Formats: sequence, C-alpha cells, structure tokens
Amino acid sequence: MQPSKNGIRRLVVALVFITLLLPLHVFANGKGFFAIQFTWDNGSYNPEYKVGVNFTKGSIISKNFKEITAKNNILIAEFSPGDYEIESLEFTGGDLYGQKLTLDFKRKITIEDGKITNGGLVFIGKGSQKNKKRHEIYFLTLNNQADLQWYLQNKYVSPNVSRTSPVQTAWEFTKQETIDRVIAFFEKSYVERETQHPQKGVKYLYGMLGMLIKLQKDQNGTVVGSQRLHTGTYRQVQSSQSYQGKKIVDLGQGHYLYGPDEDLQPVKYPEGLTTDSQFKFIGNNKFLVVDGNFNIYVSEGKPFQWKKQDDFHRKYDPYNRPHISFGANHIYIFTYHIEDDWSLLRAPYDKVQFEAVEISPEIKKVSEVQETQNKLVIGPRTTNFVKKGAFIHVQDLNSGNWELVRAPRGDCGGLYVDSKNDNRFQAVCGKLVYISEDAGHTWVLIKDKK
Repeated sequence: MQPSKNGIRRLVVALVFITLLLPLHVFANGKGFFAIQFTWDNGSYNPEYKVGVNFTKGSIISKNFKEITAKNNILIAEFSPGDYEIESLEFTGGDLYGQKLTLDFKRKITIEDGKITNGGLVFIGKGSQKNKKRHEIYFLTLNNQADLQWYLQNKYVSPNVSRTSPVQTAWEFTKQETIDRVIAFFEKSYVERETQHPQKGVKYLYGMLGMLIKLQKDQNGTVVGSQRLHTGTYRQVQSSQSYQGKKIVDLGQGHYLYGPDEDLQPVKYPEGLTTDSQFKFIGNNKFLVVDGNFNIYVSEGKPFQWKKQDDFHRKYDPYNRPHISFGANHIYIFTYHIEDDWSLLRAPYDKVQFEAVEISPEIKKVSEVQETQNKLVIGPRTTNFVKKGAFIHVQDLNSGNWELVRAPRGDCGGLYVDSKNDNRFQAVCGKLVYISEDAGHTWVLIKDKK
C-alpha cells in the first residue's frame, strides 16, 4: 500500500521540525571555539559575581544559549562553525541573592572550523551617574593575546582545543591610548589611597589590568614615590610574594610570573600534563606541579627545568583531585578518598622526592593534612551524627604510632593545629569554636559564632 501525498508531506514536515530541534553540533562538520575574559573594578561591581554571556544562533528557529565564567578567568567555549550574536551579559551570584543584573552588550562573532575566535578581555566600567538610579556603563575590549597564548600553551583546556589552534580576533579592540589612560587613572587612585592611609609594611600594591606597583616609602612609612612594574599582562594580580630577591606573582587560573622586579616572566609549565593542574612555589628556586591524574613534576635549581617524579598516575576523578599541604618538614600530596596505597605522598623540602606514606588502616578518608615538628594530623572526618564526634587521626612522628581522637561534634569541618604548641587544637563546628590543650582528648567551647 502506497502512502498518500498528505502522509508523505506530514512526515517531511515532522522530520524537518525534529532536525531543527537537535543540537547544532550534531550536523556540524567541525568545531570552532570562542575565547573571552571579563574584569571590572571592585568598587563598581562585586568581585564574586559570575558573568553569563547570552548567545543567539540565527536560523529558521533561533537558538539561545549561555556560557558562564568568573571574573578574570579566560573562558573557551566550543561552538559549531557559523555566525552568532552576543545579546547581553548577566551578573549573578554575590550579593544579588538569586537575582540577575543584565548589561546591554551586543556583538556579532563568526566561528570557523578549527580556529579560536578571541573576544579579548572585556573591562566593564561604571561611569558617571545618568540619573538617581542608573550609572552609565561602558566597555573596553583589550587585546589579551599574550595571556590567551600562555593559557593555551601551559594549561590543559580540553581534548578538543589544540595548543597550536590559530587565533583570530572577534572584533576591533579599544585603542591602546584609551586603555593606557584608564590604567593610569586606576594606578593614580591606588597610590593616592595608600598615601592617604598608609599600611605598615606594604611595599607593593597590586590590582586589575596587570597592575603591580612598587612603592618607595621613607622611614616613617610615608609614600615618597612609586613605579608600575612591567608585567606583560592584563590579568588581575591576585597576590605577590618576594623571596631572596625574586617575586612570585599570582594572576589566577594557574598563571604566574616569576623573577626580579625588573624582569618578571611567565611561568612555563611542564609538557605532559593531561588534566588541569596546580602550581606551587616551594621556595629557593623550587617549584611543584601536580595535575588531576597525579602526574607530578618538580623543578629544582634553574627555574622551570621540570623533572617528572615516579609514576603515580591514576584515572582522573573530578571528585577526588589531589590536594597539596605544606608541613613543618615535608610537602604532602593527598586525595580525600583512599583508592590505593599511595593516597598520601610526602617529600622533604631539601630534596623534593615524593614517596607513599603508610597510614593507619583506621583512616577511611584524608580530609586534611597538617604536620608540626612532632605530629602528623589527618582530619577531621565528619560524621552524620552531631553527638558523635568527627574522627581525627594523630601520628607521633617520633615513634610512628597512630592515635584516634574525636572532635567535640560530628559537624566539625575545620581543624587548626598550633605550629608552636602542637597539643593545642582548635575545631570549628558550624558556628561553634572549641579549643583542646591535650591534642584532641578534651575540648572546651570558647566561641559561638552567632
């Protein structure tokens, strides 16, 4: 029996409709990528805000979707090749409490197969107040090519993004002279604030748009001069510490600078990282990198001459990533959930060579690791019952013996061991704070954090 013409027509219409509803990438011959980064002054917007980018893909039926990122982070999103439009930006989180703040930011982008279309770093500024309720909002688009290339070369992004993927700009960036004026404005405001309210011991100021400012102060702590150091980045400086004439500068997302003030250079990561990684500065030209698969690299002596440690490689588990703890005499790498005989590794500072630590068979979870001169403390491991104290395992490093003590409550998620008196423990249990003077055997409530 032959189907009727009307039946065939209805079938064709149904197939077309289903096709339009399927994800775009199902029919794409290739994949392209869009990179973008956002920043703003903390005085204008909460630094805890997340930024949502609302996209539209034009077709017979428009397709709307959103990508979300945090302040300063480089976002690399995967797209099917084609033309897209950014409709708006949305601030969420922080003090918005479930609400959203929508910003009008319209841009057109073209995604090409195998290429990264780079929108640069978008600075979101709040200008003069138009009326009693609203401020004028402006956007600067900065060429962050150097930061993006560092990220692609040194950090694991995804299996679909190649380190050699060609990069093209999404749109014309703001003129450099305008950007320089904005940076100079904020630099001046940072220095003026420190001049008016000097902070004891502060020798450097740091902030957004790659600013790291060296201060000159007299014997009274008064600012008498300043110099903006060359960082070669528009990333916000998160922190900066000095050690033996060298400086380690944290730019976020694992991006660091290292060197003397006059020659800060990006940290080069080892090759062979298979998942996202952690970078730690140990001191004395020693560095440590650990990725999610427990690939461990150490650089000692000349910076960033990486050597891989014994093969502790394991299957990647996003819920059981490695954690790093610095003790009195050792560096520790551990995972929360014990999966094998080396869920806890240890290496001395003088020769950073990791080996497995034999732990008590009673230890079912390594929630935190603290080491003093005499003790290795693991825990607390919380319980489901408030009256049944969380587990704390303590090893006497002189004898090697393990002891199990209990926190005052089952919900004690924080434990702090005094480095000068390692019999003194402090436990944080919800809003309650307890102190023990006998290494966890007895506890006294000292504070109710209401």
